[in-house]
Amino acid sequence: MQRRRRRMKENYGKMKEDLRKALAKKKEIEDKCKVQLKDKLKETTERLEDEEEIDTELTAKKRKLEE
Repeated sequence: MQRRRRRMKENYGKMKEDLRKALAKKKEIEDKCKVQLKDKLKETTERLEDEEEIDTELTAKKRKLEE
């Protein structure tokens, strides 16, 4: 009975530690993904701004040619 209780406590402690490690790893992965998504969003936003600027310039040139 004592051994069984001791084994159960050991298993509980190991499971608790495994859970702590898994949650820490999950948080680490989430943080990496968050940084990657922010970088991708920034890159996409900058590209969109560049394309809007080019579109504005081309539209102005087209109007000038049509005059």
